[in-house]
Amino acid sequence: MQYLATILASGLLALLAFTPTHASDALFTELLRAHVSNGAVHYAALKADPRLNAVIAYYSSVDHAKLTGNARMAFFINVYNAVTLKVVCDNLPLKSIRDIGASPSKGASTDVWDKPLANLKGQSMSLNDIEHKILRPMADPRIHFALVCAAKSCPPLRAEAYLPDRLDRQLNEQGKLFLANRQWNTFDATEKSAKLSMIFSWFASDFGPTTADVLRALAPFLPAAQSGDVSRNAASYTVSYRDYDWALNAAP
Repeated sequence: MQYLATILASGLLALLAFTPTHASDALFTELLRAHVSNGAVHYAALKADPRLNAVIAYYSSVDHAKLTGNARMAFFINVYNAVTLKVVCDNLPLKSIRDIGASPSKGASTDVWDKPLANLKGQSMSLNDIEHKILRPMADPRIHFALVCAAKSCPPLRAEAYLPDRLDRQLNEQGKLFLANRQWNTFDATEKSAKLSMIFSWFASDFGPTTADVLRALAPFLPAAQSGDVSRNAASYTVSYRDYDWALNAAP
């Protein structure tokens, strides 16, 4: 069975090597749709699927230096998410991505984000390199609705690859989905208070210089009536942040 999986993965990679970049995104979409349910992942089945290795191998072969604009952003979001899925699958069974590299004497390690997990056209990159050196400098905070760190508190993993010609719509939909999840983000117009995901504390500067600016940046992703109140009264809102749940975003 393992031999057959290897042959299948090789065949998929060979096919992709002679097709446009969007073919790899189509394969990634097939993979995600097969193993992602409501933003959560069926990791055991994903690990056994040869398409995961094929996607990783193809993205590794792309000449990303030639990509610009939405094509570059979509590519690196996809790479980040694909590599995250791969490192989790490679370390199953797992309760949290932060357990990767854990030592009984030192406890859990968070170094997974600093490991050179991606080899892109011969260039080694860590997840932190992709997020902080490539994506965040593009100055679109909506990336934080799309990047998934394999934790329950992450935004939901989208069951399709990000595509340059659909990127704006996809990121806006992700923002609405994440802000609509009352487990992580709530807004009380009466009390003028907001309880937000820790993501909006960690990356506050990407959304605006002040807490009120962060709220105004989030307002367009809220339902109309709520959006208007937050936009008008952002400076009056008090903001607190919810504890981050690092348990694996595994599907039940």
